[in-house]
Amino acid sequence: RYIHLDRLVQHRRGPGAQTMFKVRWKGYRAVDDTWEPKDHIPSHFIRDYFAHREELDKRRRRRRRQDIAASPEPMSSDPTYDAALTRSPVPARSTRRRSTPLLGRKVPPLPTH
Repeated sequence: RYIHLDRLVQHRRGPGAQTMFKVRWKGYRAVDDTWEPKDHIPSHFIRDYFAHREELDKRRRRRRRQDIAASPEPMSSDPTYDAALTRSPVPARSTRRRSTPLLGRKVPPLPTH
């Protein structure tokens, strides 16, 4: 019985600088993914994996350029602008008391055996 490769999920450098790929097996869940050496994977899967990653990188770069172009110009002439960037915001603590369900009720003692 053969288990068919569904797709490559990730890659990394393994022992001895060997390229390893995380493999998603057809009909199995993500928890069943395994790391396999490059030699065990058909070349067309590797080619498709890197082509897909390149396409994702292009989309990210394009989106990042659009975000930068849409962002407002920094107000460097404003003296409070630089001070606001260096100060880290600290969230305010809630002063509201949380209610506990047993507050004000009589609790029966635990049985002893």
